[in-house]
Amino acid sequence: MLGLYDKIITLIKARKTAKITDPTEEEIKFTEIYDNHSWAGGEETRSGSGSTLNSTQNTVPLLQKFISDYRIRTLVDVGCGDGLWILKIIPLLKRYQGHDVVAELIEKNKIRAKERGLRGVSYSVLNPVHETPKKADAILFRDVAIHLPNELIIKSFSNFVASGSKYLITTNFPNEPETSKFYERLNGQVRIGKYRRVDYSKEPFLLPDPIFRIQDNEINPDGLMAGKHKNRELAVYRLDQIKDRVKELLDSLDG
Repeated sequence: MLGLYDKIITLIKARKTAKITDPTEEEIKFTEIYDNHSWAGGEETRSGSGSTLNSTQNTVPLLQKFISDYRIRTLVDVGCGDGLWILKIIPLLKRYQGHDVVAELIEKNKIRAKERGLRGVSYSVLNPVHETPKKADAILFRDVAIHLPNELIIKSFSNFVASGSKYLITTNFPNEPETSKFYERLNGQVRIGKYRRVDYSKEPFLLPDPIFRIQDNEINPDGLMAGKHKNRELAVYRLDQIKDRVKELLDSLDG
């Protein structure tokens, strides 16, 4: 049986846009999480509880409306996971490109897309910390940054700016209550694959206000917000709106 390192090396050879040949720390860690089914999600998904159909039932119609209103025709989904919920978004698009650092997951997504006869849909391994995705109307970066150290978020954002894409749609936790158990670690450092919440309006990011906010939380049968993600949103930024701040942040890493 192949070891984890050999497994990643074998599967990663299919990568088309790679600038790197050996697996990175991100690829190794997230592949371990995938292989061990470490995140909640039950039998439905290995991508975590936030990727279940129940967790996204409120998000999907709101994201559909944004895509329609802002005329999004091409979407790059960075950290796509097994992407079951996004299948409800894909019909609105001319082109959908799903990326993840877990190569085996990408191979399975390719097979599923072929079996379903999905057109304009492709999947490939891409690590946003080291690689620049193709230009698109929007880049979706949902539930990824919460598992990355701040410097890797900044490097990812820099690559998104470099792509020439128009919008970035990313998970954000505004107005985290001071009584929340997550408040003290808000925007704090975290090991790859672990969890803490991010609010881009606060240090060290200090991004301008997003141009649009999409509620990204669970809804109970009474139509009320439920679960632990009551203040989670998808914050939409114009990448040309945040590019100067992202450059400042990137330069500060080298300082």
